[in-house]
Amino acid sequence: MCRRIVWIRGPGDQVAPSGDQLRDVLCDRFLGGSLKQKPLAQVAELAKNEAGLATVQRAIAELFAPIDPAPFHVLVPTTRL
Repeated sequence: MCRRIVWIRGPGDQVAPSGDQLRDVLCDRFLGGSLKQKPLAQVAELAKNEAGLATVQRAIAELFAPIDPAPFHVLVPTTRL
């Protein structure tokens, strides 16, 4: 199976973090830099338990705020299944 990777870019060609990069940011910010070998879902759950859901959600929102959606992302809510 061939996968096509689409990078989402923001100002100054800022690229949205990958899952592993997001995991590492959450580890650094909420877990003292440890547990970077664990899956993102597990790290996110632990971060939520340490800091609270709203705090983790705000941290993630701050990472993605400068990133604009690609033109095809804007079309997604206009399609019907």
